[in-house]
Amino acid sequence: MLTNQLTEKSDVYSFGVVVVELLTGERPFSFGRPEERRNLATYFLPCFKKDNVFEIIEDGMLNEENKQEIKEVTDLAAKCLRLRGEERPSMKEVAMELETMILNVEGNR
Repeated sequence: MLTNQLTEKSDVYSFGVVVVELLTGERPFSFGRPEERRNLATYFLPCFKKDNVFEIIEDGMLNEENKQEIKEVTDLAAKCLRLRGEERPSMKEVAMELETMILNVEGNR
């Protein structure tokens, strides 16, 4: 993205943005938010690193029953949003992580 070269890893970054949009209920970019929060992805990452990402999850989405699942999804989103493309997982790896999450949820029912 920063180099204007779109690659498979750019798709992974975009997927991470979509996941964060779903978790927060916010648009990826908005001039209506304070400057430090305008870009959702760049706001999400410091929250994730400070371990306070639950504070920006959309109201009503997080509860005690799904806290672990939300944590796993935020971990995956953070991996997808790594600035250096070579540090991001492939979409195949993302799909495998999502499949594992689904199997774990189903196994706990």
